[in-house]
Amino acid sequence: MVTCQSCGVRPATLHYTQVVNGERTELHICDVCAGERGDLGFADFPAAGFNIHSILAGLMHSEVSPTSVKQRQEVRCPVCGSDYRRFAEGGRLGCAQCYSTFATQLTPLLKRIHGNCSHQGKIPSRGAKTILAKRKIEELRRELRQAVEQERYEVAAELRDKLRQLESEK
Repeated sequence: MVTCQSCGVRPATLHYTQVVNGERTELHICDVCAGERGDLGFADFPAAGFNIHSILAGLMHSEVSPTSVKQRQEVRCPVCGSDYRRFAEGGRLGCAQCYSTFATQLTPLLKRIHGNCSHQGKIPSRGAKTILAKRKIEELRRELRQAVEQERYEVAAELRDKLRQLESEK
């Protein structure tokens, strides 16, 4: 656990990293000190109320036009009845179906925040070869289907051979 660099008492909950001209500077502070500081732009957050939902709401509104907000608000989740405004204000979806319902709005947001919109996960050290082999087989099968659909039979034959070789090594 990292201690706040400002007060030295509470655990740091905000980890701010800035890279300028290749030089990396890190700041680790607690939510109380973050609320008191004005230079990081967190003065508007109440000390105990600093949370990820506020950040998400800010990210969502950074590139949103009034027209697109109105269109998003009209779409409702068929399961829980939530609209996009509820997510924009609170940073939480109503149910699992909301991910599918608001996919067109969430995909660019997730790509901006995480760099990708699908969870890859970590590979455990034990069994890593097996997992990587399975992923490669799945990828080759997908490429093989595409090659056949596009009638690229020579490429499909090469992929088939690679696939057979990987499957025989299992």
